[in-house]
This record gives sequence, structure tokens and C-alpha cells, in this order.
Amino acid sequence: MIDYYKFGSIKINGTEYTKDLIFTKDEVLVYPWWRKEGHVFSLADIEKILNKIENVTHIICGTGAYGMVRVEDDLIRYFKEAKKEVLVYDTKKAADNLNKLVNDGMVPVALFHLTC
Repeated sequence: MIDYYKFGSIKINGTEYTKDLIFTKDEVLVYPWWRKEGHVFSLADIEKILNKIENVTHIICGTGAYGMVRVEDDLIRYFKEAKKEVLVYDTKKAADNLNKLVNDGMVPVALFHLTC
């Protein structure tokens, strides 16, 4: 799954990415991922892929190496109402937890900011 994460770079299943992205254990859904506001994750930023992630168990938000990204309440509320667990961590901790979820048989989708 995630081979490594370091500031500005992540390697997933042997492929390196250097821009923000949305992915599952099997597929990169959006790359590069540009948002309306650079340091905010909002529901509007992911509306186009919601139909692709209906069967996930967890939404894991990697908020940057220093946790500079804010996850808006509308995104958290949407997924909680859909009975999905929402996890918000700095990106290193998010990467570690994503691998653990996958190893435990869960089906997470990751929203990752790779820099600050």
C-alpha cells in the first residue's frame, strides 16, 4: 500500500506522487488534487468522486506534514451521516493508519495533502 511518505512525496504500491491526491488501496482517484481553498478539505472538493467511494469504511484525511489543512465540518458530517468513520491526522500518521486499516481488512479512502 503506502511504501513511504515524506514531506512533498508519497510512494503508493511502488509509484511515487508529488502532489496532493485522493486514493484507495487499489486506485488513485484524483491526481493532482486541487481544492477551492488550498489548505481546506471541503465536501465541494470531492463531490465528483462520491459515487466512486460508496463502499468504503473509513475516510482518512492527511492534513500535511505539520497538520496545516483544516477539514470542514460539512465533509465530516456527510460521511458520519453515511456511517463512515472519519479520521484526521497529519499525513505521516494518516499514512501509517491507512496501512493498518488495509491490513485489518477495512476499505479506506485517503485524502492527502503532501506538504505543509
